Amino acid sequence: MTKDIYLNFLGQLLREHYKSIKETGSASSDSQQFINGYLTAARRLNALYQKELNDYAERIHYEVFNMTIEERKSHYRSNPTYRKMSLRIRLSPVNLKMSLMSQPISKKA
Repeated sequence: MTKDIYLNFLGQLLREHYKSIKETGSASSDSQQFINGYLTAARRLNALYQKELNDYAERIHYEVFNMTIEERKSHYRSNPTYRKMSLRIRLSPVNLKMSLMSQPISKKA
């Protein structure tokens, strides 16, 4: 598997995951676990650096929510009507963390 093929599939996974959060206000635990495994595999195989994974996830997040993860965190904190739901994808086998912000955004936003 090439790096481009890996990233294309990761992009599909993240887009579906983020779109589900945007539309329903919640994240599927199955989706979350699958993404976790997919990211762990990339790190264990030294296929991608953590920064590359973070940058790619940030780019896909921006495509779906039209704001960065940090902007969304700030937006969430400034609006008390949003329900908190965090997604933490831990890459524990290689002692790494990758946090993907998954607070639902109001459908009015």
